[in-house]
Amino acid sequence: MNTPANAQLPPWLEPAFASLVAAFDANRLPHAVLIHGPGGWGEALLADAFALHLIGRDYRDGLSAAAVAHPDLRWLAPEGAGEQIKIDSVRGVADFMVQTPQIAPRKVAVLAGAETLNPYAANALLKTLEEPPQNSYLILVTDALSELLPTLRSRCQLIAIRPSSITAILDWVQARVPGASAERVAALAFEYGDAPYRLIAALEREEQPIMAQLCNIALRKLEPLQTADAWGRGSTLEIVERWMRYLPLVLARRHGDATVDWQLLCDALARASSRRLLSFWGQLAEARGLLRGTTNPNARLLLEALLMDWRDIALPM
Repeated sequence: MNTPANAQLPPWLEPAFASLVAAFDANRLPHAVLIHGPGGWGEALLADAFALHLIGRDYRDGLSAAAVAHPDLRWLAPEGAGEQIKIDSVRGVADFMVQTPQIAPRKVAVLAGAETLNPYAANALLKTLEEPPQNSYLILVTDALSELLPTLRSRCQLIAIRPSSITAILDWVQARVPGASAERVAALAFEYGDAPYRLIAALEREEQPIMAQLCNIALRKLEPLQTADAWGRGSTLEIVERWMRYLPLVLARRHGDATVDWQLLCDALARASSRRLLSFWGQLAEARGLLRGTTNPNARLLLEALLMDWRDIALPM
């Protein structure tokens, strides 16, 4: 889970930050909060700003809780994609939390990517949540709330990141990447679920929407392996998630949803049955689960297999 630079909070995070600060000032804040959202909306950025507030620092000074050296602040996150947070790391946080604050009036620990806690680490964290040390606060962050143990969720105050107006989001993104065309911003926004930070990262990487390639592969105008070469240079998980968003729209169009307009893709998939499209969506969902897990599948082979099946999606079964 990436943590953007803390120059200022975007508009949709300001109410949540103000609510956390007000609860803290009124002595209504529990020792553990769980910030969650769909991912790419600045979940970790909110944790970053509030952790700094709890130790008496101001995020507007350009500080980052994930990087600042402070004896009363600890930031814990998975070391890389597919990595878990393990029990030794959680025990280290527990030991840190019981120590007497040195500079700030309290100890603060942030666990970003909390869904990656392995079972032993989650159980160890549960003990800290059940008996929180005095003058300590724990901030958990996740973009996969359902993957956390219910017992962990129940012992935290949940703070949901709620998406703002999509038009306002696109305007906000466009202002930060002014060289991108409005058409490309809108197309990539759809593929990235309107998540502004993921969208900005994609625009800065000069990514293009994948719909044209999906159409050409289904029409057998483009070789799957050629596309796998291009797509394999980035995140296979992101490609799969972007791909998944198109199929429900094609199916909706078939069932008379006039608000959906993806005619090129609908035409390319005209010979594919709805049952086949639903089945392929299930393949993508299964691939997403594997890529989000810790089994470390061969992402390139997985991508190649999906693209080969997509090429044949309109053929009789």
